[in-house]
Amino acid sequence: MRVLIPEWNILNNAAQKFKPQHLSLSKHCDVSLLHCNTDHLYWIKDEIVQQMKGKTLNDYITYADYVHDKIGDFDVLYTRNGGQLRQFMDLTIARACNAVAIMKIGGVGKEIRDASISDTLNKTTLLGYDALIPLSESIPPRMPYIPPTKFTKAVPLGIDKTTPSSPDLGEIVYGYAGRHSPEKGLEFLRSVIKESHVKMHSVGHMEMPIIFPSSWEYEEPIQYETMDKWYDRISVGVLPSYSEVCPNFLLECYMHARPIIAAENAIPPELPIFGAVLPQDKNKWIDVMKKFENPYELGLKARNWMMDNWPSWDDFGKNLYQVMQTSHNTYAQSHVKH
Repeated sequence: MRVLIPEWNILNNAAQKFKPQHLSLSKHCDVSLLHCNTDHLYWIKDEIVQQMKGKTLNDYITYADYVHDKIGDFDVLYTRNGGQLRQFMDLTIARACNAVAIMKIGGVGKEIRDASISDTLNKTTLLGYDALIPLSESIPPRMPYIPPTKFTKAVPLGIDKTTPSSPDLGEIVYGYAGRHSPEKGLEFLRSVIKESHVKMHSVGHMEMPIIFPSSWEYEEPIQYETMDKWYDRISVGVLPSYSEVCPNFLLECYMHARPIIAAENAIPPELPIFGAVLPQDKNKWIDVMKKFENPYELGLKARNWMMDNWPSWDDFGKNLYQVMQTSHNTYAQSHVKH
């Protein structure tokens, strides 16, 4: 089976975290990574916003046709959910390449930022995919506008079981790694840190304006390969996200013996809570963060549980391939050649 994976930011450090997923899948099938032209997203934005009504998918596949002329047909196009425009372009490429279109669904919240691009576009795009692979069984009920038959069984992300355990920091320092954006709940977290005065450290791309409190140290994105050392600098991971359901950040916290404080919808039911899961209530977050005790002892329990119970990247690749193969067998004959 030939699988095409589009990457719109392949030269961006943030894209490096997806390498384990691609490599684990490549052990079971022929995987090709497509480096797409990010600038093209800006070209299509006005076109889509102004002309989406009454148009079909084929009205917007000029770029996809160009891609197909270069690379030919594929059995499956596999992508992840994110910005609506990228999801749309990936779908057009799938259709141009006569591929079954499969999307991994890890959250439901980027529409917070993309509200200016109509809900029609988002729903039309998602409904256009042949199969949606959720990272958690809790995702389909949160997307009632998608027919349940679109979803496959859940395939949780894997972990690297050779990950070293971070040492005891000896103090309470909270940490967050990832995009600093509205759907991640960073403005809420800023208000919590400002009033609690606890130590906070974060690293990642800045995608919204934030005035950091004096106790919050921000670091520009670092190489993904050096993240193991970054976890040595924190003792508790925090994630107030509105959108994610099975974030890689929480899995990495547990593997580095770091407990977590997370929003209620940011942790999947498949993952035990080592720390605290809270509603978006500032006073509750402040109270828990000021009173957090024995993070290292709790973090070691989290790591031990992960080592014994959570799938490895090899397991992820095998499970993903099996679901992908089933979806391909189901939908491959339904596509009319472009």
